[in-house]
Amino acid sequence: MKKELRLVGVLALILCSPQIFAEEVNFQHLSDAAKRSGDLSRQMLVMIFGDIVNNPLHPTHTTMIGELFFVFNSLIATIALFWFITVTLRQMVQAGHQGQVFRSGRSPLYPVTVLLGFLSLVPTSSGWSLSQLMVLWAASIMGVGSAIAKRFNFSYNIKN
Repeated sequence: MKKELRLVGVLALILCSPQIFAEEVNFQHLSDAAKRSGDLSRQMLVMIFGDIVNNPLHPTHTTMIGELFFVFNSLIATIALFWFITVTLRQMVQAGHQGQVFRSGRSPLYPVTVLLGFLSLVPTSSGWSLSQLMVLWAASIMGVGSAIAKRFNFSYNIKN
């Protein structure tokens, strides 16, 4: 029974896929769809989070959420800094005793990835960290834009 149900699902997806991919969707198309005037979901995000939604790296003013995020992100970055220093010193001592710098399959890029991960926790001038700004960007541009683009594409396919 499960195999037949899977087969029906796969056939339904194959039949629906030409309508889904009928229009080429690129970043510019999604960005234009997300920045339409009169879009209520985008206006709601601006109302909740402030101007950071429109210009993430250079907001005109900080909001209360940005100030709260600054305190929270500063605390998290401080805790992460002490944790990274502790782990780094412990790894250096173990490497000195064993005579191996990159043990257990770690590549020489491991310190670079740890540094980039730490830098994504440090708050920016708006109070938001880079990782939070990436999630906000994904929600405000890619999420809203793809929902609007698919809605208009779906309604256009129904009309024709």
